[in-house]
Amino acid sequence: MPSRMADRAEFRAFAETLGQAGGGVIMATCGNDTDIPFLGELAALSKGATVYAPLLHYSNQPERAIGIARECAAERDQGRRSIRSAPASPCPWTSPWKRPTRC
Repeated sequence: MPSRMADRAEFRAFAETLGQAGGGVIMATCGNDTDIPFLGELAALSKGATVYAPLLHYSNQPERAIGIARECAAERDQGRRSIRSAPASPCPWTSPWKRPTRC
């Protein structure tokens, strides 16, 4: 699996290999540089699905999580299986530079 630091060509090559093998699922922990339409492209190339994880709320980007969920839905509407995955955790991640959250 390519590192999140890999360029898009490496991700595409990996997805195409999955597609040639009959399909597969790509799970990605992404940053701001990897967008949902790109994951939709990888789903099409892999003849499978992509899973964006984790879908978290960020207090400094309050619209990010709902935006990702909407973009995944739009990809699915186009026939590309892009799924978002939220962690099964009641405790949000907090920055170490802020007051820590205790579970």
